[in-house]
Amino acid sequence: MSTGARRRGIRLPQPDSPGNGGDDGLSPRSLTPDPTHDSTVAEDDPRLVSRSLPTTSGSPEPEYLHNVACVAITTIAFALRFYKINHPDQVVFDEVHFGKFAAYYILREYYFDVHPPLAKLLFGLAGWFVGFDGRFEFEAIGDSYSQHHIPYIGMRAMPAVFGSLTVPIVYQIMKECGFPVVICTFTAALIAFDNGHITQTRLILLDAALIMFMALSLYGYIRFRKVRHL
Repeated sequence: MSTGARRRGIRLPQPDSPGNGGDDGLSPRSLTPDPTHDSTVAEDDPRLVSRSLPTTSGSPEPEYLHNVACVAITTIAFALRFYKINHPDQVVFDEVHFGKFAAYYILREYYFDVHPPLAKLLFGLAGWFVGFDGRFEFEAIGDSYSQHHIPYIGMRAMPAVFGSLTVPIVYQIMKECGFPVVICTFTAALIAFDNGHITQTRLILLDAALIMFMALSLYGYIRFRKVRHL
């Protein structure tokens, strides 16, 4: 073996050695530099990095810990969103629009709006289910529900349920990503105790459905990525 070949870590096969392939005793693999025999290769050379996946240390957390934490934070989310949901008993903010759209669906009247119809259809369904006849017109912010005997609590309950269910969905997203109970609970708590999220999900607004279905889509994508090759 020549000095230059030894320095570069190239293995030159012997012509008479068996298994060298080819008529001249040379094969493409035999001319490939071997980093393990190359004295000039640095220790941090990427060719020497193992391709094996890192192993996690410690035993996995019991499933019941995840279940207890998820149920606990979900119960808190429901309590925060349903606490005094009847207050105020007046039309608030964009309820003047989306309550009216629900009434249009119940009355089967045509209208046009730029928003997608799913959440408004669900409001119409919730209103019909609790006995709303669609005659209240949601004309102005501050109009009284109580004076007109509108079952607004049932209509507000639907976004409150959606907002509350967003919390365990976020928890499950973090769990499927491999995070421990503490991190999953903390992340879900960020949604459960968010003041803006609580406020938006206690009213007849589209935000609760939007956020919940977005979170559900992300959870479904993660689950698909994990089980598609099983």
